[in-house]
Amino acid sequence: MLSLTKEDPEIINYFAIGSIWRVFVLHRATDIYGDVPYTEALDIENLQPKYEDAATIFGKIATRLDAALGNLNDAAPAYGSADFILNGDVPGWQKFGNSLKLRMGMLVVDSDPATASKMIVDASPNVVLSNAENLQMNYLGSPPNTNPVWEDLVQSGRHDFVAAKPFIDTLKAYSDPRLPFYFNKDITTGADYIGQTPGTSGVAPAGPRPGAGPS
Repeated sequence: MLSLTKEDPEIINYFAIGSIWRVFVLHRATDIYGDVPYTEALDIENLQPKYEDAATIFGKIATRLDAALGNLNDAAPAYGSADFILNGDVPGWQKFGNSLKLRMGMLVVDSDPATASKMIVDASPNVVLSNAENLQMNYLGSPPNTNPVWEDLVQSGRHDFVAAKPFIDTLKAYSDPRLPFYFNKDITTGADYIGQTPGTSGVAPAGPRPGAGPS
């Protein structure tokens, strides 16, 4: 039986990819909520972890991201088919990590220009450049590992998900080309996208229901 140690390049890749993903999650958390638990966040014995300053967390996860990118070895394997996002593509994770670094740098360009400039310059040579390189969660085709949005909109059998009128009206006002991908036309007439006023009762399944998206 093959035994791997923590010094093995494959194991190092495992930890580096996990670290990049953790930075992504924490970056989103601070971006949305500001101060959040960090140092004590994963201590299962501590039910009230302390909140830390978002700027302090930013510095720590930026350092963590640099370390992870430095540890990735594209000559060694990673998770392979167990990786539902990039199928074990280590260069792809390098591009994702650098794209995340670029995004983080852009976020602080006004508050910390020096840090932002270094992050952007360091990351920009190896970032996601096309839709073909996008990251996405590739769900399986059968329950229980299907897309949760599909489970809510299709598998559940519910027909009461309809678009809100302010959202529909805004998309129509700007002739937004995404409208036919986001929603189907009102099924009672089939002629237009008519949103439902929030807070009022509707007759399901009338109203523009979520669309299937682009093929």
